[in-house]
Amino acid sequence: MEKEINYFGMAENDYLFLEKIVNQGLVYNAICYISQNICERYLKHIVDEFILDVDTFGVMRTHSIKVLAKFF
Repeated sequence: MEKEINYFGMAENDYLFLEKIVNQGLVYNAICYISQNICERYLKHIVDEFILDVDTFGVMRTHSIKVLAKFF
């Protein structure tokens, strides 16, 4: 059985990775980029799954958390 790839799955995978490296005491500048990406993917998951009556094409193509947050 093939594993489905979606925004929630990608966010969870990145979150688990981030949690593991932080727990190991590995702190690098890239943590902020990974954290932003996780937030973006969780927000896109919410839009993708629960916003059914509005055109979401533009917001799903953005990489701006501000744009995603304003969408709600």
